[in-house]
Amino acid sequence: MSEMSAYDVGRQDKKPKMDVRYTRAKIYRRVFSRLIDLTLFVLVGLLLFFGTREIIRTMPFYRQAEQEVLRVMVNSGIYVEVDDGYQDVVTYYTNDVSLSTSQKKERYEETIDTFLAFAKEEAKEEDYQEAKDNYDKERLDFVYDGTHMFILSESGEVIDNPDFIAKESSPYELYSQEFYIPYIDNVLRGYLLSLFPSYYQGSRLMSNMVLFAELPIAVILSCFLVYFLPPLIFKRGRKTIGMLAYRIGRIDSHLLNVPLKQYLIYSAIFDLGIICLSFLTLGIPLLVSVTMMAVTKGHQDFPEYMLQINEVDVTSSKIYFSLEELEVDYEKTQKKPIEFKNTTFEDGK
Repeated sequence: MSEMSAYDVGRQDKKPKMDVRYTRAKIYRRVFSRLIDLTLFVLVGLLLFFGTREIIRTMPFYRQAEQEVLRVMVNSGIYVEVDDGYQDVVTYYTNDVSLSTSQKKERYEETIDTFLAFAKEEAKEEDYQEAKDNYDKERLDFVYDGTHMFILSESGEVIDNPDFIAKESSPYELYSQEFYIPYIDNVLRGYLLSLFPSYYQGSRLMSNMVLFAELPIAVILSCFLVYFLPPLIFKRGRKTIGMLAYRIGRIDSHLLNVPLKQYLIYSAIFDLGIICLSFLTLGIPLLVSVTMMAVTKGHQDFPEYMLQINEVDVTSSKIYFSLEELEVDYEKTQKKPIEFKNTTFEDGK
């Protein structure tokens, strides 16, 4: 059982003394209190995220960008409109059991032809020509099991290789799986960004709204509502909802309630330096803070360690705002003056 010295708040007269003794909150209770807060943080964050997203999606600039992105997606042939939204043609035709393998191959060929026709209308001439030449080159260069799947006809067009078709038992499925599907997924999707500036700009705006507006707003507001606001309401002990449930309170190095200024510094470190930065660094600050709570002598996380704040069990103890409040409280119950002396915490580990 480890001990930690308390702050000496004694008075040097010969009057009766009173010990103020706190028990450090047990680790498992601190962990579960944090799990409650984390669960609330995630739930509130999700509600705020979807709410913020819906608000942003109603704004004219966002709706204009979204409509342009959808227009390019559908007219390019890479996406089809379905009942619940839009679906890429590869997924759509793969799940369509009514089509034979030869019909699916034809659909993929039609998709690429539609894309090139759309690019000819809306993209720069040199970009369209580059895309068309690349398509022909990719087909002529493609070899499966030592045999070219495409050849150049006498008229100069790229066609399926009859020898390959005769050689394979399921050639149409191979055409789809080995060439057309990868070409649509990997090459045409890339062309959407490089050939059509309006699609690129709209997609970028939509993704920026998620990264720099919707997600930050949700995280910051959720952090405020779950981690920052409750200790201002339950200010005796600076308790969060999880700490309130497990009867845990915070005290400073003088065994008194954490003052507002110190709490604001704590919140800045925890809310901005740990929670918010964890979203940008894959949770590294949060992991470091939790690790410190597990391995340090005082079982303090990073901001608690920096500010010498401790979490104590308040099941049968009261945290005081000041020495004067403690003295008044004692005099009311004991009807005699008091003197505080140096005492110790008991580690509830």
